[in-house]
Amino acid sequence: MDNKTIRIIDILNKSDFAPRKMLRKVKMNGKRDEYSTMQHSELSACLDDTTCNKIYEAFPDDTKNQKDVMKWTLRGLNVDMSIKKVQIQIEACEKIKRKNVRKNQTC
Repeated sequence: MDNKTIRIIDILNKSDFAPRKMLRKVKMNGKRDEYSTMQHSELSACLDDTTCNKIYEAFPDDTKNQKDVMKWTLRGLNVDMSIKKVQIQIEACEKIKRKNVRKNQTC
């Protein structure tokens, strides 16, 4: 993770409010770390039960997004901010999909 991302995580963790714009700036920029290749069970073993339960409640039956939240939590972003970050990512992906569907529609 680069220094800019580390600074943003530090600022977000000290705040009660997370601007969407700041959360979108928290990213790995194509880099990998020790959490990038870990399986769900390995990630959850690194976190306490309370944190895992919060993640499971936010994304029931959705192991991909659970893993994403776990990774960001382990990278230092607090769990609430990690959940919000992944929710923003989901919304952005859905928006892109809707845009592509409209673009590919014919009359």
